[in-house]
Amino acid sequence: MSFAVIDEDRIVSAEYTTYFRSVIAFGQARMVEGDEWQSAFKALIEKYSGDQPEAAKQKEITECTETYLVAIDVEYITGKEAIEYVRAK
Repeated sequence: MSFAVIDEDRIVSAEYTTYFRSVIAFGQARMVEGDEWQSAFKALIEKYSGDQPEAAKQKEITECTETYLVAIDVEYITGKEAIEYVRAK
């Protein structure tokens, strides 16, 4: 499978183009289970609700039984960027 991340895609109308920067990761997808699921779900809780009390966050982790997490075991990554960004380096 692949997963794309667009870092930037700025329209430059005067030049009839866009200035872009992106990467694509390719690899195998798999379902996350067990301890790995616990760690990954906790990381998501921390990212999006880190300001909540610890008891509330733990309750979400414990009671969540219908969330599936998919991991990508990355085999290789490729990227590209507009020539204007390359020249600016």
